[in-house]
Amino acid sequence: MAIDFVKSGQAPALEFIDKDMLVSASAGSGKTTVMVEKIMRYLKTGSISRLIILTFTKASASDMREKLTEKLSDAIRLGGESATHYKEQLRLLPFAFIGTIDAICGQIYKRYFEEIGSAPSLDMLDDEEGTMLKTRAMDEVFVELIKSGDDTFNELATLYSKSKNFDGLKETIKLVLNFLSAQESPATFMAFAKLEAEKDFLESKAVKDYIAYYRKAFGKMRSQTESMVKRRLKSRMLLTRKGRITTTKQPSLTTYAPI
Repeated sequence: MAIDFVKSGQAPALEFIDKDMLVSASAGSGKTTVMVEKIMRYLKTGSISRLIILTFTKASASDMREKLTEKLSDAIRLGGESATHYKEQLRLLPFAFIGTIDAICGQIYKRYFEEIGSAPSLDMLDDEEGTMLKTRAMDEVFVELIKSGDDTFNELATLYSKSKNFDGLKETIKLVLNFLSAQESPATFMAFAKLEAEKDFLESKAVKDYIAYYRKAFGKMRSQTESMVKRRLKSRMLLTRKGRITTTKQPSLTTYAPI
């Protein structure tokens, strides 16, 4: 079923404007669908060879190619004056720059290495090697901090590690690094986080956000509970009038109150 981009609020992301555009959206919100639609609108007159399409994962890049193949094939089947143009775009699709940023950079390097006077061979760091190098670097830093007797490090190790090893602290650092890598400006975020950490507990943005969230959630639960109780009371009163129930006595709420 076709998506109504106007009703879903995604239409602005499909506009072509004469400046940079940043679209921020959560997982499962339809980013790939919107991207494919925007690319197809560009391909009405443009060429896939003029685009660089970056994705976060290899799976996303593969999904993007598959969906573009389907869309172009559908456009070709419709016929008309544009069919020949879309056939050309389908032919060029396997050579298009669609992939993760490291894969795209690797493609560009391998295609133009002669122009920069470099060797054709290029090794890409995979996830497993990257994790190994991070762990090795972390271990080296830990050793230096232990030798120096750093009080802050010792306090962190006590808070985040439940045993004699530093696994808990290492996992926490990895989570923080992964989170920071997704920020537009990690340094700016860290500066903001430091200011927030220096505030009183109840004055920090994170705590205020949690309080606001749970107030809203409990308010909704209260409204739903009151609505359900009213419906059940109304039903009981109706049945009583019909003679099916001889009592409408309700249990006291205080009976179930915690001690």
